[in-house]
Amino acid sequence: MAAGTSYHAGLVGKNLFEKFSDIPVEVGLALEFGYHFPKLSKKPFFIFLTQSGETADSRVVLKQVNEINLPSLTITNVQGSTLSREATYTMLLKAGPEITVASTKAYTAQIAVQAVLAKAVGEAKNVTCAKEFNLKQQLALVAEGMQQLVDVKEKVDELAKTRNAFYIGRGVDCSCTRRCS
Repeated sequence: MAAGTSYHAGLVGKNLFEKFSDIPVEVGLALEFGYHFPKLSKKPFFIFLTQSGETADSRVVLKQVNEINLPSLTITNVQGSTLSREATYTMLLKAGPEITVASTKAYTAQIAVQAVLAKAVGEAKNVTCAKEFNLKQQLALVAEGMQQLVDVKEKVDELAKTRNAFYIGRGVDCSCTRRCS
C-alpha cells in the first residue's frame, strides 16, 4: 500500500516477493483503497511503503486495516511518524532526509528492504529461488553502480541540460511478473 514514488517501489517489491517467497502480492494505490476496500485473501498482511509516514491516503487505509484487526508493517524513513506508530510493526529505512521532491534515497532503500524481506520469507518457506539468490552480492553491485554515477554527476548534469532521456525498465524494474525458472 503506497502513494507516489513509494507506489513504484511497491511495484518492484511485488516482483521480488513473488519471485523469492512465492507469495501472491497486490500493490495498491492508497488513494483507491481508501474509497474501495477490496475483498482480501484468507491471511492478508499489509505493508505500507512511505517516505514520510504521514501520507494522508495511506493513513486512511491503515485506519481501515486496524478497524478489522489485520496485521500491518510500515516501512518508512521517519521514526515516530503516524503510520509507524499506528501499524502493527515498523521498519525504519534510515535513508536520511529527502532534500528534493524526488524521493530517491527512500525509493532505493524501500526496494532494498523489500528484497531483504522477500528473500528472508522465501528462505523460511524453503523456496529454491530465494536460497540460491546472492542478494548481498547484488546489493553490492547496486551500491557500486550508484557510486559510479555519483562520480560522474557533473558530466550527467551537462548532458541533462542539452539532451532528452528515455528510460527503459526490465526485469525487477518492470511491472510485469516473472517467476523463477
